[in-house]
Amino acid sequence: MFQEQPNSQEGFAGGDEIPAAGPIEQLEQDYLIKHWFNPGQVGFLIAPPAQGKTAIVAALCAHLALGHEFAGLKVRRSYVYYLAPEDPNGVQKRAYPYLKDYNATSVPFDIVKRVPDMGNADHIDGIIQDIKARKVKAQTERSIVIVDTTNLAIGEADENSSNQMGKIISNAHRIAELSESYVLFLHHTPLGDQSRGRGSGAIKGNTDDEFLLKKAKGDAAQKIVQLTPTKQKNNELQAPITFEIESFQIGFDSEEDKVTVPKAVPFKKQQTTVSQVANSNRRPQPVQSVADLRKDDILRVLSQHDKHEAGSWLDPKSVQALTGDAFNAVRENSESMRKQTKKALDSMVKSGEVETRNKMYRLSKTAATDTQKTE
Repeated sequence: MFQEQPNSQEGFAGGDEIPAAGPIEQLEQDYLIKHWFNPGQVGFLIAPPAQGKTAIVAALCAHLALGHEFAGLKVRRSYVYYLAPEDPNGVQKRAYPYLKDYNATSVPFDIVKRVPDMGNADHIDGIIQDIKARKVKAQTERSIVIVDTTNLAIGEADENSSNQMGKIISNAHRIAELSESYVLFLHHTPLGDQSRGRGSGAIKGNTDDEFLLKKAKGDAAQKIVQLTPTKQKNNELQAPITFEIESFQIGFDSEEDKVTVPKAVPFKKQQTTVSQVANSNRRPQPVQSVADLRKDDILRVLSQHDKHEAGSWLDPKSVQALTGDAFNAVRENSESMRKQTKKALDSMVKSGEVETRNKMYRLSKTAATDTQKTE
């Protein structure tokens, strides 16, 4: 969408066209969460107040930053850029139950306290610049931008104005495309109508995805909620995800009273509406082996650890905890996870990329030097 103007001598298309006939070249869609979030797109998550939307999105972002499966859905490790002018400390608290065992340097999840204006071109350029730089640091190609909430991130714009909200969403698309991110706005429903988002119809019309969060039927305690896709531009509409919003104790205050935060816990065995069909149009795609993906993932873990604690060692359990989506297929089985991590580590010790001593591991000096040269 955001491209340079073509040279008039070349005509308008300038060679940038796709023939309609023939095989489809791109069947493999990149994703952050498969069938839900694709890079380069913009979505809105809509909910009445106090339904747990920040708890759910913070939990989702924690899993994205770790590269761990979420609600039974396939996830790819992603940098999280969470614009939280409303309550940055609240976002951190809601992510805490999932990130409490990790240090800040190992999780690519930043909460931005500054108030953005999505109608301000300088703010948009600054956000794009931030994400590009921090994705390199996080060693990931994917990222998500959360805008929590819409009304605090649009400056003087009127959310009921189709022209003004059209500009806001166009700027969000600019972020999504130029930083190769998924942009998700958290938005409210109007009073008395929990079936739609507040404001102009341009919001739904100009976005790729829309998700509605509301209390599950029959839940008098308001602790069970469902997240339902109502629009998905490039995916078949998925089945709802059900969550329980629990209280999670994070400690005690100075008067020895318990301090708790909301924790969003997805129900197990979520369903998907996507059916698998044979496709004769598919061409063979070069696929990296699972073993190589796992070795690359461990190399990332050890290289990031070496940056912050050069020359120090990691035990296998710490390595396992920091691995991303390459290990999701075995993560729920502790013995399989242990074996596959050890298999990858042993292979990398043999190749000279990793050193071991007393059942501890670190990046070899040669690999550490090579990593520094590529940065």
